[in-house]
Order: sequence, then C-alpha cells, then structure tokens
Amino acid sequence: MEKRLFHLIILAFIIRIIPLLAIAFLGTNNALYDGDSGSYTVMAKSFAKGDILFKEEEARLSSFSRTPGYPIFLGIFYFLSLSDTFIAFIQIIIDCAALYFIYKTVDTVFGNKAAFFASLLYALNPTMILFSFKILTESLFNFVFITANYYFVRSLYKNEKSELTVGILFSILSLIRPVGIFFSLTYALVLFAKNRNLKSAFLLFIPSLILPALWMIRNQQVLGYFIISAIPEVNVLCWQATFLANDNVDMEKWGKFIDEYKVKDYTECNRLPYEKVHEGAPIATKFILDNFGLYIKYFVKAVILFFAPATPNYVLSAFGVEGQVVHFSEVLFKIGLDFGKIVSIIAERPLYLALFALSVIYELILYYLFASALLKLIKEKKHNYLLLLLALLFLYTIISAGLVSMFSSYRYRMPIEIFLIIIASYYKFTKN
Repeated sequence: MEKRLFHLIILAFIIRIIPLLAIAFLGTNNALYDGDSGSYTVMAKSFAKGDILFKEEEARLSSFSRTPGYPIFLGIFYFLSLSDTFIAFIQIIIDCAALYFIYKTVDTVFGNKAAFFASLLYALNPTMILFSFKILTESLFNFVFITANYYFVRSLYKNEKSELTVGILFSILSLIRPVGIFFSLTYALVLFAKNRNLKSAFLLFIPSLILPALWMIRNQQVLGYFIISAIPEVNVLCWQATFLANDNVDMEKWGKFIDEYKVKDYTECNRLPYEKVHEGAPIATKFILDNFGLYIKYFVKAVILFFAPATPNYVLSAFGVEGQVVHFSEVLFKIGLDFGKIVSIIAERPLYLALFALSVIYELILYYLFASALLKLIKEKKHNYLLLLLALLFLYTIISAGLVSMFSSYRYRMPIEIFLIIIASYYKFTKN
C-alpha cells in the first residue's frame, strides 16, 4: 500500500506540474497570481530585505489585512533570490506531501484501503490542482491543516497526547489565514466532548492563540490597532454592503453613506485606508440590518454558489488561452439559472467546456460518495465525534461563504472539501 501511495503522489505531482511547465515555457507568468497575491508578495519582499515587522510603508499597509505566515514563507525564498516559478514548484511539492498526511489520517480512522482511496480523491481534486501553483496561501494552508488533522485523529482515536502539537499547528495556521483560530476552538470543543477533560481541550486551544496574539501586539505597536486582521471589517463594508447598495435600497436614507464609503464599487471601497474602513464598518452593519431580508437573499445565493463546480480557468490561463477564462460561479451570480445563456457562454469556450465537464463529473462523484458514506456512518454510530467535527466545520464554512458574499469562493471551501474527501473514502472501505 505504501508503494501504491508513492505512485499516487507521483501522479499528483505530474498533474500539478503541467500548468507550471506551461507557464515557464510560454511566459504566461500572470497565471501564477490572483487578486490577493500582490499584498502577500509586497510583504514578502519587505521581509526579505530585513523588515521583519513589516514597517515599510507598502508592507505596513498590506499588513492591515494580511497575516504574516505566508509572506514569511515567500520572504525566505525571496531572500535566497528565488523566483515565483520556483516557489510555485515548492508549493506543488507541499501539496503532494499533503497526500501522505491525508493517507495517514484516514488510515488511523478507516484503515489503509480507505486511506488510499482518500489520497486518490485528493490527487484528482480540481480545486486543489487549481491552486497548487498559485502564489496564494492554499498549498501551505492545506498542508498545515491536514497535518493538524492527522495529529488530532491520533489523539481522538489512539488516545495519544497530541493536543499540544495540534495547538501549535493551528497557531501557525492562524498566521497563514486567521480562520485557523476558529478551527482550533472547534477542535478543542470536540476533544472536550469526547474526553470531558478541560485540561486536554485547553492544551489544544491556548497554544493556538500564541502566534496570533503576538501578531496582534505587533499590530498595536506598528498600526495602532489591536486586531489580527482588518478583513472582517472590509468584508462587512466593501463586500457585503456592496451587494445591497447595488440593489433596491432606500437611497434617501443610505445614499450619503454609500457615496462617502464608495460602497457601490467594491474595488474603490477596498482602496480606502483602514481608518476609513474602521469608521464605516459599524455603519455598514446598521445598513445590513436595515436591509436584512435583501441580505438573506444574497447570503443564500452565496451559500449555493459555494458548492458550484470548481472552474479550470487558472489552468487555462497557464496555457495562455485567456479567451477561455471564466468563473462559472460568477456566471451563475450574474445571470442566474438562465440555462440558455449558461450553455451559450460555455459552448463558446471548447477547451473550458472539456475541463469543466471533468470538474463537474468529479464533484458529482465526490458528493455522491460523501452522501452515501455519511449515511453509512450515521447508521453505524461508530464515528460520532468525527461527524460532530464535520458538522461544526460545515456550519462554520457555509456561514463564512454566505458572510463573504463573493461569487468566486472555491478557495474558502478547501477545508470542508478535505473533509468531504475523508468521509467519502468510507463509502466502500472499512477498517481491516
């Protein structure tokens, strides 16, 4: 089985390296980046120059929204004068290494046959493939998250004393993306539910706060605000309120607020200084509550779009076929369920259509396997605490999807997609 796993890791590597090779040979370097890449690389380049607290102006401004985990990771490579293409290669290696910990996690819970199947599902997952070579947090975040889950299930199923290790890993995860803090609380609650041991739960949760707390102290000293990230406030003002401001709202009551904070255009709103965002976020909350029925409509739409099939646009960008690039969830968001228009848009892009069809097939298979395995697990009542963890993560993730209210949310569903894979592996295989 270990030999077969090695062959599977090689397969995953080949699938992921093909777009990167295309970028290297075709010079389509823009395919390495996404909207958030710029702020990460600005901080990373500053760190590489010795600005370890990100005090230089551009890095300082980016640090309002970005935590330092991924910029430090990038900055080490920049210090060594290595290119983004090389970093993307390292990220592919990291993403392939995650297969090993997926295997070990599922092996601990369901046995080695299910573990191999879970690794296969991860290797072929379109969402993981799409982001493996992007200069974004995903590969690093997924690797740390999956590793933390491995040690957590060892504690849950083998009664190993891994709580401190899990807490430290979640602390690192929180510096890569702040969502790690909420995950650590969830895992501590599940551990307490099983063991009824507060010490064990605290041994997981308290260490997870150490690095985020240090970053918040840095923010107080450098930025003047005791925050881990400005993203929640930007989210409320520039992402959530934006959707409402462009709909049928009372302009006589809210027009001044919308104009002052540039809420109709989230791109302009995102350019506001943090002080202005900090000032406007509480007003945006009142604006949302005043239009709560309309907000719920967008919330539900965002949750539904959260489960739309991942699109292969980034892979196509690597091959320089920009005309093929489209976000399927963006299409759904803008035109709704007008199947005629959807078919027309996709049919005009034959390369996109081919890859999109593979993505749809994968997601349908995964959802079917997950649903079947979940019913099996519920009937058998053997893994109740794993199911509790899944339920809490699922609830948090879909709430996050709705709160962000963005039409391209594949990145944000990765943690739950990992758990879909883990549970789906139980569809046929049980522990030997």
